[in-house]
Amino acid sequence: MATLTITTCDRCKADDYTNPDIQFWKIGIAVGCHGFYSTSPAIVKDTEKLWCRKCMLEAGIIFSADQRVKELNNPPQAPTFEELLKEFIVDVIEENK
Repeated sequence: MATLTITTCDRCKADDYTNPDIQFWKIGIAVGCHGFYSTSPAIVKDTEKLWCRKCMLEAGIIFSADQRVKELNNPPQAPTFEELLKEFIVDVIEENK
């Protein structure tokens, strides 16, 4: 007799039975002591959850390779002098009202 284990995402309820290629991560709040005596972090009771890749991406905990490439190829642009000047003028006007 075989045993079937079905893992379910605690956030979106996706399971690995209907989607066998799904990946899961254990997430939770970890605490540890750092200093003279170091301990490995321990998960706080009742905070451990299983989340799928989709939920991890949506929450911003992990990033896809496509997002990393876009960030590296399109770094944020510094504001121009005109934009900084306009922002400064608006702030001065707001303060003097």
